[in-house]
Amino acid sequence: MSLYLKKTDLNTLFIYLLLIISFFSYEHGLKTNYYQLMLVSIMFLGVILLLINLNDNKIFSLYVRNFKKSIEVNILSITLVFVTLISSIKYGMVTFPGLVKVLGTILSLYIFYLFIPIIIYNDLDNKIKKLVNITTFFSLIAIFIAIKGDFLGYTLRYQRSASIFFDPNYFGTIASIGFILSINHRGKYKIYALINLLALYFSGSRAAMIALFFVMLTFFLYNQKINFKVILKLLLLVLSIVFLILFLWNKDFFRIYQGLNSRDKLWIASFKMISNEPIWGYGYGTLTKLLNSYGFQWASFHNSYLDYITMYGIPTWIIYMLIIFKATLLGIKNKIPKEITESIIFLLIVANSISINLGGLGALSLLLTLFLGLSNISSYRDAYELNIKKQKNC
Repeated sequence: MSLYLKKTDLNTLFIYLLLIISFFSYEHGLKTNYYQLMLVSIMFLGVILLLINLNDNKIFSLYVRNFKKSIEVNILSITLVFVTLISSIKYGMVTFPGLVKVLGTILSLYIFYLFIPIIIYNDLDNKIKKLVNITTFFSLIAIFIAIKGDFLGYTLRYQRSASIFFDPNYFGTIASIGFILSINHRGKYKIYALINLLALYFSGSRAAMIALFFVMLTFFLYNQKINFKVILKLLLLVLSIVFLILFLWNKDFFRIYQGLNSRDKLWIASFKMISNEPIWGYGYGTLTKLLNSYGFQWASFHNSYLDYITMYGIPTWIIYMLIIFKATLLGIKNKIPKEITESIIFLLIVANSISINLGGLGALSLLLTLFLGLSNISSYRDAYELNIKKQKNC
């Protein structure tokens, strides 16, 4: 009994610790100087979590079941290594550190996608609320910066509030996740939702705001039985969204004059690169050199999907997307908490404008990986029984 409680507390401590580290990996100064060290720390904690839980027969059996039923993850892992080696030989642009990072991504899939969601499922609702607390804390800082202009040396970035983080678009996405996770709870969490929504506004993230509108409206309509009450709620929701859009338009939130901030030119360039190497891609870590060769001073296409295809080729990207779609649909089928599915869809939409990837360890990529992993658990009945059994043992 005592040993079980200690392990449970240790699991909780490590889960919160790796989440906090992932958020701070986006911190303005650390992102530039210590980002890779933070990612290594997250991976280390994940490995520790795996090792200290594998002696639990029930957890181990669920992990083995997840492993066996996720053959597409194994195929993707083999394919990632294969295409990386091929592109390295063909173009000579992939470095040894690049290959190590590819292997790290594969390891991340087996730990943060297939394993850790099993232990996160225990007391999931409480963990979601803790995550809301974290995002709301950063949102309060963002609001303070937006109003006062400064917080402990953190200031506006591009005339937009990014809290302590390196980029307002990434922060806006974090605030949106906080909104999605909190709006589905009662009491003080409704206030937290408003705080995160206000922080999203101050972030000026157009992509996050549009994606949030789409997700909230879509999931309101999903599986609704048409009656007067639902129609009234829909009208109120639509009117609220229209009013908010008009308000944002008048405040020049959408910054139409900026267009896509050269993203359209980047995407056109990516199509040319992909057409030249559609099968194997150019390899991990090659985007900066490729973009420089086309006259762009960027390290990404500002589109996770185009980045992935360019690096690994179309066949590998198809396998990657198959994993994502399968997990999302399985979560819907097994009736995972609605806010998890909403967050997944939201992150997949925003990934069209910033870098968010399954298997990544930065805050947003880690959240996507864990959320998809929760959706992918092969049997929520087993996970539920595991939770009940342990509560009884206590």
